[in-house]
Amino acid sequence: MVLNDQIKDARNRADELYRCLNISQKRIDLQNEEERTQEPNFWDNPDSARQQLQKVATIKSWIEDYERIAKEVEDLELMPEFVKDGVCTEQEFDALYALTAEHIEALELRNM
Repeated sequence: MVLNDQIKDARNRADELYRCLNISQKRIDLQNEEERTQEPNFWDNPDSARQQLQKVATIKSWIEDYERIAKEVEDLELMPEFVKDGVCTEQEFDALYALTAEHIEALELRNM
């Protein structure tokens, strides 16, 4: 069974990733970079266009990976009540915790 301290640790690590990765700035950067792809002469230089699309994809990947973790941590925080109410099992709760911990660790390592 997952302990409350483990859930708090997952929340703290997710919050730290938000700060370290500067997700709020990445969202602004993504919007700006995507706007550049809408310029009328965007495809005039295909190499530059491909580089721009790669830049957009990279930023989007960081944001999506963080958002997946944030959602999983939110779910973890709700799971004790679901287990108590019989909506899910302890095994499902443990599996979600293991998956979330794996995703957090992977993003932390990627950030290094």
